Amino acid sequence: EQPAGGRPTPALPAQPLAPPAPTPAPTPMVVEIDALAAAAYDVFLVRRGATAPTGQPGTAAAAGWLAEAVLELPTGALSLAEPDVAVDACARALVAQLATTAAAGDAERVLCAFLAGAFGRLSAHTIARRSTVRDTFSALARAKRVLATRWWAAMIELAKALPLWATHPLLSALLPRSVLSLPAGLLTLAAEETAAEPLCTLLFPALSSLAKKVRETDLRDSAGTQLLFGALVSLSSHRALCECSVAHSEWLPAAASQRLQKARDKPLEMGVDEAAEAVLALEWNSILGAFLRPSALSGTCPAVGMEAFPDMLSMSTRPAENAQQHLRVCLSALTAQLASACKNLARGEGGRDTVFGFVGAVLQVSEEREKAQYDARSVCSDALMLGLCRLLLCLAAPVSSGGASGGPDAEKLATVSASFCAPRGNPYLPLGHAPRLTQLPSAPAPATAAAAAAADSPVVGKAPKFVNSLFWLCARGLHVGLLPAWRHYAQLVTTLANASRELKSLNERNPGRGSSSSNPSPWQQPSATAPGNAGGGDVAFLQMQKTFSEKSVEVLLRAKLCADVHLLDPEAIASVGAFYAAAAQWLGALLDRREAEAESKAVVE
Repeated sequence: EQPAGGRPTPALPAQPLAPPAPTPAPTPMVVEIDALAAAAYDVFLVRRGATAPTGQPGTAAAAGWLAEAVLELPTGALSLAEPDVAVDACARALVAQLATTAAAGDAERVLCAFLAGAFGRLSAHTIARRSTVRDTFSALARAKRVLATRWWAAMIELAKALPLWATHPLLSALLPRSVLSLPAGLLTLAAEETAAEPLCTLLFPALSSLAKKVRETDLRDSAGTQLLFGALVSLSSHRALCECSVAHSEWLPAAASQRLQKARDKPLEMGVDEAAEAVLALEWNSILGAFLRPSALSGTCPAVGMEAFPDMLSMSTRPAENAQQHLRVCLSALTAQLASACKNLARGEGGRDTVFGFVGAVLQVSEEREKAQYDARSVCSDALMLGLCRLLLCLAAPVSSGGASGGPDAEKLATVSASFCAPRGNPYLPLGHAPRLTQLPSAPAPATAAAAAAADSPVVGKAPKFVNSLFWLCARGLHVGLLPAWRHYAQLVTTLANASRELKSLNERNPGRGSSSSNPSPWQQPSATAPGNAGGGDVAFLQMQKTFSEKSVEVLLRAKLCADVHLLDPEAIASVGAFYAAAAQWLGALLDRREAEAESKAVVE
């Protein structure tokens, strides 16, 4: 063909068509899982040796036949009447079939998928959702309980069969699009029906593996990080799971608890190295420490800043603001998930002591942060402290902004007591050697040595209320965590300003050599454009100084934008203001009560 007004288009040489890609054969394991799930459906709804009823399962005829079969089945029949026999028979047949052909862990994995699939099919069946026959409904519930307990036992065996580097099977089951994905209600029912010891056998390594995975990820993979945080919420979704998980030693590692106990007993004998060991245990070896560290700060994860702000000297302000907003949304979602998990844990027995005990340990080991000069090894990092402040503010939001018109909740504030700040006034944050948050009347001196020993003994009795503990821990956390971070931010801004002035001076001395960046920087002030070497000196040396100064400004500016994600977040600033407004309201009410008591006492006198 010849296009109008042009030369003939040369024909392209014929290319041989590539053979179509062969369709991959179905994986035997997947086919086996589907077949076994269908077989489980038949095993639980039809007797062995009986003829299936006419019509689709779930019709009136099938429901009536099932009710009659449940009531009249002989002993030993595989049916809803004896679900444990049916499940055990299917499991034995499956393991025997895969024992010789499957690799290590494959038989256990298929068995777990079979049990979860049978549970899901049984839960979704029409008879299970619409049955009006009491015996039939009870038999279905009994079958689901058996499946849940067998599934938990099979997961324990699968965890033993997998190598140490593999992902824990319980975590794989909690993540979407997995072969071991859980149907709704299976984890809750397994927690209800399983004893405490097998629960801990599977749950403890799952929590350790989850914390390790969180330490290995960062905000660059926001979706994957949120899935990991969601797994923690799932593992704390039932009271039995919470009460079992808080017994894990990694919530407050032994290295940290021992150092902190020594600091409480002999505060002057704890050196920097011992404090550094406690900090290392809290930040890198604890469960909550792993979930509090995700941050955009350049000192914690430089790769996040490099991806969000790749070329600072040519990047415009709008993309930088969009990147900051994306990171803030991600941090807000992670904080909400972590707060939900902490609330679930606090509702279980021992959960509140576990969560608040960790918070108190972090605040105690980091009390040196309130000083102008301190050794950074002996305190927790800004990333962990800012994460802790976000968590505490999120937990305290119903108190600080849950009242009328978004103001403080006066009813909840009334439960806050100043005695929490007295020496030995709380089990979470010993303040005997730390600055007091409020001044309380001093107790009279003990008359005897026994009374003095009793006064120095730890608090024994009922723990403070949740709101009372949360209020004071949040106040202390903002003092130790947020305010020093603002001080570091001011130092960063000052250093950036000095570096910018130096770069401007170099540009004025050697304006003939433009910036090494192809585009002008919107973050810097324009320099003079006079030709030549205005300041004199070696041009090559000045250019080398200019290049080094540009790199310094770029690094400092990226660090500032990363810090802005945390410290200039409007929602975070509003939550801090709401909390301090609630604290001011509480102090005002306390002073009013004190004045009223004084006036009443004066009138009586």
